Amino acid sequence: MSQTVQQVKRDMVACAKRAYSVGLQTGNGGNLSSRVDGTDQILIKPSGYSVGECTTDNLIAVNLAGKQIIGRILYAQKNNSAWNAGHQGSGI
Repeated sequence: MSQTVQQVKRDMVACAKRAYSVGLQTGNGGNLSSRVDGTDQILIKPSGYSVGECTTDNLIAVNLAGKQIIGRILYAQKNNSAWNAGHQGSGI
């Protein structure tokens, strides 16, 4: 049975909340992703968010080429010091 994007998002959030509640994951580290069956979409918890802050609204999706296709947070840009330094002219 294929799941919809929303179903996969709900499952991912449930897993994230469980991992956070038992202390398996704390802070902003850690990865969480899932491929949506029958599609080229991969849902990802963005960098800079703890699994405890994971919601269906802040998960993003990329296609197999790495292009962000769902979500308001720019993939690999939020809280990424290397990206921010290169785009703010700080030269760090």
